[in-house]
Amino acid sequence: MRYKMICVDLDGTLLDSHGRVSEANLRSLHDAVDAGVRVVPCTGRAWCESRHVLDGFPVSPLSKLTHCGKNTLFI
Repeated sequence: MRYKMICVDLDGTLLDSHGRVSEANLRSLHDAVDAGVRVVPCTGRAWCESRHVLDGFPVSPLSKLTHCGKNTLFI
């Protein structure tokens, strides 16, 4: 089966104990994007709280940030 999209939670899943995306995880996400998979970060954080985490995050042509912080949801 070929995956079309990966939705990944930030806290407790993607981020390390210092609140950063590890090099190994970042490499895997870039590999997924290069393979044509849509990578969508998901979080309960507000946009202003998650911006610093997403610097360097691989962007698929159709990527969106999905978050529920402050009653906002983008898909």
